[in-house]
Amino acid sequence: MFVFVQRKIGWFEGRLVSILFFIMFYLFGVSAGSHPEPIGLIDITGIILFLVGSYINTMADYQRFVWKRKSENKGRLYTG
Repeated sequence: MFVFVQRKIGWFEGRLVSILFFIMFYLFGVSAGSHPEPIGLIDITGIILFLVGSYINTMADYQRFVWKRKSENKGRLYTG
């Protein structure tokens, strides 16, 4: 976030996002810990989908970041 976002992030936004992420991951941990069943195929599929989605999102942000750094693209909209 600090690499790809080129705008200033205010304290309110930073705190709000941090709190929301904490709540989300805390609830994931609590709900996962309350199920005594072993990890199954659906769980593994969900983990893989999450990781692949995170990779796709990060790579898209990286490609846009690299494109925007070129001077000939200043003021243009990235559509790749």
